[in-house]
Amino acid sequence: MSSEKQEVYEHNGVPGDLEHKGSDASSSLNGETQADYADEKLRVLGQVNPHYDHDLTWTPAEEKEVVRIFDLKILSWIGVMFFFLQLDRGNMSNALTDNIMVDLGVDLNTMTLGTTVFILFFCFFEIPSNLVLRRAGAHRWIPFLMVLWGLATAAQLWMHNKATFLICRAFVGMFEAGYIPGIAIYLTTYYKRQEMALRMSIFWSTLAIANSCAGVLAYFILQLRGAAGLAGWKWLFLIEGVATTFVGVLSFFILPEGPTATRGYLRFAGYLTERQELIAITRLIRDDPSKADPSKKIVPKADVWRAVKSPRIWPNLLIGFFGLLPSTPIGGFAPLILKMLGFNGLKANLMTIP
Repeated sequence: MSSEKQEVYEHNGVPGDLEHKGSDASSSLNGETQADYADEKLRVLGQVNPHYDHDLTWTPAEEKEVVRIFDLKILSWIGVMFFFLQLDRGNMSNALTDNIMVDLGVDLNTMTLGTTVFILFFCFFEIPSNLVLRRAGAHRWIPFLMVLWGLATAAQLWMHNKATFLICRAFVGMFEAGYIPGIAIYLTTYYKRQEMALRMSIFWSTLAIANSCAGVLAYFILQLRGAAGLAGWKWLFLIEGVATTFVGVLSFFILPEGPTATRGYLRFAGYLTERQELIAITRLIRDDPSKADPSKKIVPKADVWRAVKSPRIWPNLLIGFFGLLPSTPIGGFAPLILKMLGFNGLKANLMTIP
């Protein structure tokens, strides 16, 4: 392959001479461009996308601008959503520094059981939730889940005994389960494969920010103890739950259906121009032709079985399992541990920031 052809292939057939030669230059590569590869794969898969243009060319600057818009408009908001997920997922640890165990009439063993119930429901409902996502659409399902877990978080202020505590933890875990894997699926509809690693790194960095802010928020919110006759931990769940619900409602209007459907409520002009939409979907399909059919709602059983048998899946699961095994208990009980060491309950939350 000549150096010119190599450059064309590496840039989706768009920069350099190809930008001026158009489809003639592309066809001269005899199937070596990503455009030709995509056409062949689309034919084999039997998939069609009305926005895909085999002959479309664009400059690296144009593609960079499209990705920048996705980063600013979509990835940043997804980070905001994840921030509130982490607040709601971890605020029970902050509530432990208040009088929640006394108010509920439970001991530390029951709180540990509640953590187990939460994690079990969180894990069990991840797959069912994302099967629903394929049918309902991520732009609808993910905000809907956020509203549900926000309401479930706020509803914890009505906990009054062991039974209601365990039920509430189950519902919070169930509704939060689909967010992280759902977002991973959603982001693949905007970014190419080699772009996903950086975006997921940015996404996960929000977790550290949320964990740092959680202690500060808990420090101030728990001081509302006694206001309106509510315990501090009840205020914590109420305020953070209502805030999450509000962000979830906004997400219905902010998250678009896909790169070619960015117009909608509160997105009057859309995020992209018509040409940018064509670039967005064409570059995506050339990178992965299986993304061409937006109406593919059902996951074939063969794909599920192929994933289960994949040698790449199980090592990652083991790494995740053993990596989280020591950190999860510490994260869930760090404020309480500090309080048991003799520190003031409110200040114990601040000490978890580092």
